Amino acid sequence: MTAPARHGRALAGVVLSAAAALVAADVGMRRLIEPPPVLVEAEDALSTYRHTDPDVLVIGSSHSRAFFAVADLLAERTGGAQKMLPVPLEFGKLTSYLWLLEHKLRPLIEERNRAGNLVRPSLSRVLLATEWWDACAPDRVPAVNVAARAWGWSDFLGDFVRHGLSDYNRNFLNERVRRSFPRSLLVQYRGDERILDAVHDVVRENKTSDPESVRARQIAKWRVMIERGASCPPGDEKRALEDILDYLQAHGLEVTVVLFPRMPETLTERAKQTTLKQFADYVAARARARSLRWVDMTYSTPLRAADFQADLDHVSPEGSRKFAHWALDHDLRFLLEPVKPRRAQLP
Repeated sequence: MTAPARHGRALAGVVLSAAAALVAADVGMRRLIEPPPVLVEAEDALSTYRHTDPDVLVIGSSHSRAFFAVADLLAERTGGAQKMLPVPLEFGKLTSYLWLLEHKLRPLIEERNRAGNLVRPSLSRVLLATEWWDACAPDRVPAVNVAARAWGWSDFLGDFVRHGLSDYNRNFLNERVRRSFPRSLLVQYRGDERILDAVHDVVRENKTSDPESVRARQIAKWRVMIERGASCPPGDEKRALEDILDYLQAHGLEVTVVLFPRMPETLTERAKQTTLKQFADYVAARARARSLRWVDMTYSTPLRAADFQADLDHVSPEGSRKFAHWALDHDLRFLLEPVKPRRAQLP
């Protein structure tokens, strides 16, 4: 065997050994921490929309995943007459929803066949599920969630041609890798402290802190963050809301702005009178000016701490079902009644 061949074989052995060690470590760590659940992302919902014809679209952040339970119950209660499709865009922001609407949803909403008829004629309602966070200006517009979770390969390649490989468009590639290895902790929690915390607990042979104290610290952080939201600059977010409503109303759609429920324990009285009230008042004023419906569910639903996940932000699957029953019995009861499609108004 020649020297180059021996070196190549040795190098291959090192690479294979390293790969085997990583796989073994990944599998072993699953005993300490569970991989995150596989969630429906905007790209999944868009793929569903291409092959279906929903009556109701829900546009919102990761919180809008709770509306999948509403969709199931709505279909059940109407015998399938009303079909809802939530389109969740992780991380939120109104500018992100506008990009999603203009670049991804609009082509599907307006698509026509050779005869000039709409391919998906049933759409009659849109719910915009939002909260105060969505009106806080991100560091960049559009936010990184657009590249990570709303782009397709054509969007990435177009941006790559214009800007080369950048920190921004790399979010698309990172998300592709993450979604390709849903069970890998090293991939899913890259840059996250949860793996280090779990290993540290094992080395110390006890928990670094009891769950109650950890939860108390989390709640305290949420309370501070929400209170600080009162001074959050809106940037282009409020303009984006106007553009979203302009488009939806111009196409004859029945629009409802829904302020999504928050975990009560994370809301202080100060936050209710400042951050939350400011945003609710703004939405109410815009809704009245446009003669459209708005529903404030921020803390009116029966959801309580036990109905939220450990992140104190997202509603659990059980909580989502609870929310669905309450919503269709109360604030969203109007969804049970059909609306005549108004797609003929499309240009």
